[in-house]
Amino acid sequence: MKHVKVVKILLGIILIFLLLFNFEYIHKKYNMKNELNIESIDVNESYHLFKTSNPIFLDARPVGFFKYEHIPNAVSLPYTIHIIKSKIKFLPKDSLIITYCDHSGCTLGYLLAKYLRKNGFSHVYFLNGGIDLWRQKGYDMDRLQIEKNN
Repeated sequence: MKHVKVVKILLGIILIFLLLFNFEYIHKKYNMKNELNIESIDVNESYHLFKTSNPIFLDARPVGFFKYEHIPNAVSLPYTIHIIKSKIKFLPKDSLIITYCDHSGCTLGYLLAKYLRKNGFSHVYFLNGGIDLWRQKGYDMDRLQIEKNN
């Protein structure tokens, strides 16, 4: 009986160690530290660039959200690695790219910008405040038109 308790305690310690190690690994792999110097861009500045410089806007949200509404001329590029890998080969690496998602708490735009930077894209920003702030400012939007049957 005493041996069973010792074994349970040892297994518990091993399990805690494995969980802590796994947490540390995940934290290092997916953390939000800005080691690539990825800059956010203010919504007003991004709108100015939208009107004057023709940047590429990449929408990191799921496709359904993009279909409902998006920044005009934006490209849907949901943050899913297999989709990103197949589509980024068509983007010029020296283009001005602005990634975005829903709001300032959404990390998809940042993660997409981080992935692009790691893969050789040099002029990548993520839109601070996302499409929510863009919409609040009253800036141009493409929206799904729903016909009303009378």
